[in-house]
Amino acid sequence: MILRDKAALAAVLMMAILFGASFTGTKIALATFTPFELIFLRFAISSLCFLLIRPWRRHGRLPASDYGKLFLLAFFEPGIYFFCEAEGVKRTLASTASILIATIPLFVLVLEALYLKVRMIWSEVIMILMSMGGIFLIVTAGGFR
Repeated sequence: MILRDKAALAAVLMMAILFGASFTGTKIALATFTPFELIFLRFAISSLCFLLIRPWRRHGRLPASDYGKLFLLAFFEPGIYFFCEAEGVKRTLASTASILIATIPLFVLVLEALYLKVRMIWSEVIMILMSMGGIFLIVTAGGFR
């Protein structure tokens, strides 16, 4: 495996760990902050990180006509999404929220097949089913009650 592939694999692994831990972190943070404050802090910290790496990244200018579209996109995803996620985690267990979020790939696969007429790739279906099986094992680890 070449170095670039290892870096990509490491990045995906780190993203999976951070994404998986975000529900627990959110639940802990919600003991101190409101969902709105938490989302503000998340975006403020990420904005600072982007400002720090900006000098080393090449970037082009957006046409002025795209600013409105970009604002709408940022408002709904990740803005509204993260607020609703934080509200949901506040009202339920972090483990329940992570299980619900883990079903997203299954729904994306089904909806893109139905609405976008994208052909399902069996390797994707198998990996998603394996993921759902792992979730089932985690949920039932204590046995059925």
